Amino acid sequence: MYNEDLVNKAYDYLNNGQVDFSEKILEKLKDEKFEFKYQIGALLIDIGSVSKNMDYVDEGIEIFEDLKESTNINVNYNLANGYFAKFVLNKNNYLIKDDHLLFKAKKLYREEINHTPPQENPDLYINLANTYNYIGRTIDGLEYYEKVLDISKDSRALVNKGIALYQYSFFTKDYLVILKDAYNCFKLALENSGLYSDFRAISEEYVNIIEENLNEEILNQEIPADLQRPSGDEFEGFMINFCLDNKLYLNLCNFCQRCENSIGDTIVIDNMIVETKYGLEDDPFLILSSYLNQIKMDYVSARFLLILSQYEGIDLDFITKNVFIINTLNYEENDIRIQLLKNSFTNLFNILDKIAYFINDYLEIGKSSKKADFRHIWFNSKGSKINKKIESLNNPGLNALYDIYLDFEYGNEKEYLRNIRNSLTHKFLRISFIKLNEEDRTIEEFTKDTIELAKIVKNAIIYLIRLVKVHEDFKYKKIDGKTVHQLNADLIKL
Repeated sequence: MYNEDLVNKAYDYLNNGQVDFSEKILEKLKDEKFEFKYQIGALLIDIGSVSKNMDYVDEGIEIFEDLKESTNINVNYNLANGYFAKFVLNKNNYLIKDDHLLFKAKKLYREEINHTPPQENPDLYINLANTYNYIGRTIDGLEYYEKVLDISKDSRALVNKGIALYQYSFFTKDYLVILKDAYNCFKLALENSGLYSDFRAISEEYVNIIEENLNEEILNQEIPADLQRPSGDEFEGFMINFCLDNKLYLNLCNFCQRCENSIGDTIVIDNMIVETKYGLEDDPFLILSSYLNQIKMDYVSARFLLILSQYEGIDLDFITKNVFIINTLNYEENDIRIQLLKNSFTNLFNILDKIAYFINDYLEIGKSSKKADFRHIWFNSKGSKINKKIESLNNPGLNALYDIYLDFEYGNEKEYLRNIRNSLTHKFLRISFIKLNEEDRTIEEFTKDTIELAKIVKNAIIYLIRLVKVHEDFKYKKIDGKTVHQLNADLIKL
């Protein structure tokens, strides 16, 4: 049997739950000094993930790190799988730490996605979505399952999307639509006769749990295929459709967009346990709600500037009719709509610092007001290590916000947005129809940048609310000895 055939046979055994047989083939390939280290490394990581053998995973990672240094072979996908598996197998591993394995995996997956469409490697998109979900960035993860499901009814994407929706449903008030959508994902996946045994077992488990908790009438209700949208050209209709198209509403159902709950900025702090010693003037719930009210209004007003910059139903030229602009001979564009975009971008970025200030007060981190910003809130007084209190909480909302912080840092995916913010804040940003240097942005690019930032900030605010809910649930369990209903099942590693 050719070595490639042995590899395929090992994966057949692995996918059918026969791990022992796949391990025997692996050892045989290693004994024969199999020349294709790439395949051996992938097999080590995949078998190690299923059999919970950290030694296999570490050996696979070592192979790919060596290949990355010594050859031109692209190993990003498999190395990311190794980091992901290593995090999952290390059950005592905190996510917020200096060596953030899930961030390393996410970064490598993202690099691959930049030049790999979902039809070429759907597993890449599903594993990235799973990584986002482990981090706590569920809304981001759901987008990547959808990219796969837009081209096929991939049963693996369906099962993992169903798990993510199930877990997310307990974070929402109107959970029935989301829970039923999760149920439909599992049922649709089970219709595939070739569904792998582990996917089938977990799908059946979720179906049984959901059927026990929802009556038959609810389960048989049809979920609307699409939300009915305003069709007029009035500004309000344009605003609603713009927010829906770009998923910019501050609510927990916005990613679904199958009912009226997708419209509007409805998120609030539901409840908070407060000691009786506090009066109205120093009640933590009221104080923190004031913080959140300001954060929401800052977001809504920054989003309004973005929407107004895109709405052509109002002639805004009169605003700058008597404003004299010097021709700087560099193709620079100056008009009120571009300025609205710039103001929107700056105001959106400033919200992240207010989120950090909220975290500082709510979790009693103890940072001074000068250091309670989105870049410094995570670290100790010397700025050299992760704050021990933040690290120890292991709160999915907090994890998600920390991961967003990392995205903006040097060399990472969203660093360019921080650079734009710094240009707008400290000097100027040139918007040109002809780019003279890399720092210049075209109108189209800058509009896309602002929409991207608006989505990130919107998600960050939602993750902040999740931080509070999870932390309050934790306090609730400590005080009353009660538990929050959860199914302890992990997303399935591909």
